[in-house]
Amino acid sequence: QWPGSWRERRGLHMFVEFAMAPSLAGLFQSGFWHRLVLQACFFSKAVYHMGAAIGSLHEQAIKSSRGIEDPHASAFALQQYDRSIKLLTCDRPSMGNGTSAVDPGEMLITCILFACFEAMQGKTQQAIFHAMQSRSLLKACEIDERPPYLQLVAPNDVIPIVRRLEMQSKALQGRDTKPSDTTGESVLPCIETIHSLEHAHDTLLNVYTRLGCFCQDVRLEWNPDNMVAAMQEKQRVYVPWLQQWETSFVDFLFRYSNALSTHDMQRAKVLKANHLMSSILAKTDQGSSTYWSDVSHVYEADFRAIVDLSASILNTFTIFPFGGVTSQRFPYLVYGLWVTEPLFFTMSRCDIPEIQRQAAGLLAGMPTSTSTSASSSQRRGSTMSHRSDSDYSALHDQMSNNEWINFARNTRLDAAMATYFGKLPLDSIERPPIYQDALDHFASIVRPDEVECAFDMLQS
Repeated sequence: QWPGSWRERRGLHMFVEFAMAPSLAGLFQSGFWHRLVLQACFFSKAVYHMGAAIGSLHEQAIKSSRGIEDPHASAFALQQYDRSIKLLTCDRPSMGNGTSAVDPGEMLITCILFACFEAMQGKTQQAIFHAMQSRSLLKACEIDERPPYLQLVAPNDVIPIVRRLEMQSKALQGRDTKPSDTTGESVLPCIETIHSLEHAHDTLLNVYTRLGCFCQDVRLEWNPDNMVAAMQEKQRVYVPWLQQWETSFVDFLFRYSNALSTHDMQRAKVLKANHLMSSILAKTDQGSSTYWSDVSHVYEADFRAIVDLSASILNTFTIFPFGGVTSQRFPYLVYGLWVTEPLFFTMSRCDIPEIQRQAAGLLAGMPTSTSTSASSSQRRGSTMSHRSDSDYSALHDQMSNNEWINFARNTRLDAAMATYFGKLPLDSIERPPIYQDALDHFASIVRPDEVECAFDMLQS
């Protein structure tokens, strides 16, 4: 039983639902959300209070989706947030060697929860600050010399989450950010044999986030003189690993084909779609003047496979996105692999109109907000939710699929994803001419007093 007041216990109960929800962890078990964070709530008061704070906001989001207002939820959440900060910053007993007794793992977990807390309220800049801080805290955990049984955090459980937070932050800050500091980073995980779908997911997510950070830094720095060496390094490191992962994954499916359920096969399709996207990213030359046409010609079969796999999955199931108390949210705040990023990659980077339109159509039909039915299914512990055809994004009522395709093709991939999935203001995101054309189009067809409303709808 959770300690504390009834309101804190209620917040922790809602936090468990939040951490276990498919909208956060995806379709696979997460060592961080499904185990590490919940254990830390018992051992750390700072994590405990942050859990209560996030749980309270999560409950508020559910009530708001039903038209119910809870004036005390936000105040209680902020109170718990403040208590967590005070516990982390107050004087603690020394370890005897001049260092503080604050566990770096406790600091890291709380920092990630801080980012989630701010993101749920649409406070993007505050979320970015905490997200970028998590990288230095992760390094402190990696050099922790204490025995593993005394450490609160296993770095491998946290590395993909920290990298994903970092990628999302850089998507908004653009060229103002520094390249990722990868010194001392562990080698790529061994995948000679895949033991389970969770093992396949964790290893692929680990490498995909590394590859994503690498590609992101290349685009942000954009030094043509170093491009050839950077592309050769990318192909040398990632292509062989992804080929070995595919070999091991096929072998795993062959060995356990009779034991895999229909649900497991759907999860396997999610992994394959993300593997295809990762392989294209690893092999392609971002410095080539004919980059997109080359990609479309050489990888047409892979792009078609991504669309076909995603359509098969979405025909039956979907995941309701991570919800907050505002319409804005941290971009694609999902820490497990899903079909949204492969589809967006196909829509924005494939040069074949038919495939682009198919990918854009699948994305347009996916739910973009947490609805009442989604909340109910999550409370029942469901790992997947049946698709709601009535839950469509207002964005697609204002911009056509072709306009989104043009927008995405002329924008950095990470920034375009932030715009599409995050429902965030675009002040810090590089915008192509097509976006301004869309605003001019609205200005020509609506009354002057409606222009600002149209602009807000495009931003959200």
